[in-house]
Amino acid sequence: MGGTTHNGLPANVYADAAQLVLNLLSRHDRELVCRERLLPSNNFAFPTEPLRRLGGFDERFRTAEDRELCRRWADAGYALGRVPSAVVEHDPPLDLVRFVRKFFAYGRGAAKFHGSGGNAGLHESARFHFRLPALLVPELRRRGLARGAAIVGLLILWEAANLAGYVVERARLAKAAEATEAERQAGTR
Repeated sequence: MGGTTHNGLPANVYADAAQLVLNLLSRHDRELVCRERLLPSNNFAFPTEPLRRLGGFDERFRTAEDRELCRRWADAGYALGRVPSAVVEHDPPLDLVRFVRKFFAYGRGAAKFHGSGGNAGLHESARFHFRLPALLVPELRRRGLARGAAIVGLLILWEAANLAGYVVERARLAKAAEATEAERQAGTR
């Protein structure tokens, strides 16, 4: 079961933009599949025994660990649910550099997640990115012109950082796979 996460630093535009991205992604995913598939790890709880049987978090993931765990949970036949009254205020001390680093790391995690099998989510991720402007409009109106313009700028930066992290990690994973294959080939000679 998972709850809702709110930005605990409303005056911080970086924290506002970061939480907005995550909220919109979660909402988009729920609307797409009409069920929960992703619960953020800063506000979820799992029954101990089934979680142990699944091996808990995959320690190879520094980010997207919650996505990966939720996917294995669902693949094992367990349901994910939401408890709206379980609210966490998340207080990420973000500035421009931390914002870019965070989403670069998220892009790397997404590359690992999509490369770890059993997921048609890359196509779904593209759908989210193309749908994002429509999802944003009500949020930007609610925030006003100046804040909305700052959010749009940060979301453009988020897209760039996220994509860069994704590309870097995919290249690293491809290089590691090539090295493993070369070692395997050398061992069979």
